[in-house]
Amino acid sequence: MNQGNLKTIEQLGHMELAVSRLYRVFAERFAEERSLWDGLADEEEQHHQWVMTLLESARAGKVRIKEDTKVNAEAVKRAIERVEELMDKAIRGDMDLYEAYRTAYALETSLTEGKAFSLLESQSPKGQPSVCEELDGATSAHAMRLRLRLEELFGEAALEDVAQILSGGAKKDPRYEVAACGLVCSACRKKISSECPGCAENEKATWCKVRSCVQEKGYGSCADCQSYDEAEKCPKFNNFFSRLFGFFHNSDRGKCIRRIKAVGPAEFAREMVGKGRASLPRGEAIGKKGFWGYISPSKRGFKKNERQTL
Repeated sequence: MNQGNLKTIEQLGHMELAVSRLYRVFAERFAEERSLWDGLADEEEQHHQWVMTLLESARAGKVRIKEDTKVNAEAVKRAIERVEELMDKAIRGDMDLYEAYRTAYALETSLTEGKAFSLLESQSPKGQPSVCEELDGATSAHAMRLRLRLEELFGEAALEDVAQILSGGAKKDPRYEVAACGLVCSACRKKISSECPGCAENEKATWCKVRSCVQEKGYGSCADCQSYDEAEKCPKFNNFFSRLFGFFHNSDRGKCIRRIKAVGPAEFAREMVGKGRASLPRGEAIGKKGFWGYISPSKRGFKKNERQTL
C-alpha cells in the first residue's frame, strides 16, 4: 500500500473537519443564517467520519487506491491551511455574509471539480453507491445549496470569480468596501459617481503610503496591523499627505480605524453607508458642503447646521 496515498486520505478527512469548523464559525457570526451553517457543519462532520472509515478500510486492503490521481497530501494540506486562514479572518470579524457564502461555495465547488475523492475506489454491493460516490454527491449537493442561497441573497453576479477566494484574492461585497486608511469607499461620492475606482483599484494613488503599505502586507486596512496600538503612532499613517487629506476632508482616520477594530470592517462600512458618509468626522460637526467623501446632510434629510454623532 502506497503510504503517500494513505496520508492523502487522512488529509482529506482533516479537510472535511476544517470545513466543518469554518461553518460553525459562520453559524456564530451570522445568526440569521445559523440553521443552514449548522446543518452543513453537521454533514461535514459526518463526511469526516466516512473518510476515516475509508482510511481504516484502505489500511486493511478493502479499498483500492488509484495511483494515477492528481490528488496528493501536500495539495490537500495547503487547502486546509487556506481554510484555517479564512476561519481566522471570520473570527476577527473581517468577513461579511457575502464573503462567507462565496467562500463556502468556492470550497465545495473546488472539492467537486478537483475530484478530491477520486483517489478512492471502495467495494460496495452491486447497484449501491460506494461511500466515495456518496461523498462526491454530498459535496455537490452542498455546492448547489450554497449557490442557490448566494444567488437568492446577492444576485447572480455574486457567483463570479469565486475561485480567487481560495488563492487569496477574495472578492469583497462592493456595497461595503473599506479603504486602507478606514474611509468607506462605498459611501464616497467620488466612488459613487465613478470618478474614483476605490482605494484598492486606484493605481494612480501612488502618493498614498498607507495604501502601499497595506497592499504590500496583504492587510484589508490599517486595522489589521499589530505593530502599533494606535494607527496615529505609525509614521506612514501619520505622514504629511495623509494628515493633509484628513484635514481637508474633515476625516478622523484614526477614529475610523479604532471603530473597525471594534466592530469589524463590514459592520463599520454598513454603519457609514447607512449614515451616508465615508468617514467619521473630526469632532461632531458634519455636513460641510462640498466635503469629498460623503453625502451632505441636506441630501439625507438633515436640517441645516444639524449635528450628528456616531
